[in-house]
Amino acid sequence: MHVFVSQVTFSAESANEELVKSIMKKKVEAGVQWKGFLDSSVWRQEKSGEVSYTWTLKWETKEDFKSWMSRPEHVAGHKKMNQLKQSNAEKPLVKKTVNQYDEISPEFFAG
Repeated sequence: MHVFVSQVTFSAESANEELVKSIMKKKVEAGVQWKGFLDSSVWRQEKSGEVSYTWTLKWETKEDFKSWMSRPEHVAGHKKMNQLKQSNAEKPLVKKTVNQYDEISPEFFAG
């Protein structure tokens, strides 16, 4: 089976860890009940005075993930965050990074 993986990481200075945890808690508690969703896990990293929480979600297909991301409440949340960014000239306390991966089979490296 082919798997599509999406990771979203929220990171900040260690002094702001509670803020990062609250963001991640809200996302994880909302859960994922959607066609094609397989599994999720949360990872924590602390390094050089910074803390990061990464939510890894596994999907049957990229299209299933895109469908979940296009939910009206998700789109509205992004619009609200973009408005806040534009109205606040200060550097945000929390940084967001998104990575996406397509699983490849071992045969990819053969020959």
